[in-house]
Amino acid sequence: MTALKRLRDTTIEPTHYRGILQLLQATWPSQEFNLENALQAFLEERTVRRSVPDFQRRRRYIIMTDDRVAAHAITFPRTILTTGGPVEVTALAGVCVAPDLRGGGLGRQVVAAAFADQPETGTAICLFQTGVPGFYRRLGATEVHNTFINGRHPEGSIANPWWDEWVMVFPADGPWPAGRIDLNGPAW
Repeated sequence: MTALKRLRDTTIEPTHYRGILQLLQATWPSQEFNLENALQAFLEERTVRRSVPDFQRRRRYIIMTDDRVAAHAITFPRTILTTGGPVEVTALAGVCVAPDLRGGGLGRQVVAAAFADQPETGTAICLFQTGVPGFYRRLGATEVHNTFINGRHPEGSIANPWWDEWVMVFPADGPWPAGRIDLNGPAW
């Protein structure tokens, strides 16, 4: 049996967060990763940042299958800089499904839930990168072709901060500016 859960980082249970960390590590393995250290760091950050409005607005979407986190996505607010001024967007990141459960629609369910909640975020648009644009197009997103930079890069680099090939927005008919976009921090 599967169950979709909408969670906030301010109140997420450590057992759920442990499952999220395990899924993220299974999806994007890192030799430096230490589960217990990552869990402890999150719990400490949550204690310190609980009252920060942007932290309060972070949402996680998970699907539980057989008492484990089988799918995950996170959304959070991010202010980007456009030629028309600052714009707050909803960032979508960390979309993944357990390797043994891929192809069963779980990714679609967590992303559809995140997109369905888009009106509640207070932003008009969701911005993200992906290696699988067709998946997101079927859910109502579209590719954008702006030049992106990270104006906060410590070395002043104007290189594209995204690592995936496609950058997309949801909804496809949402208000999206032309011109250069400064992510105002690292890509997600």
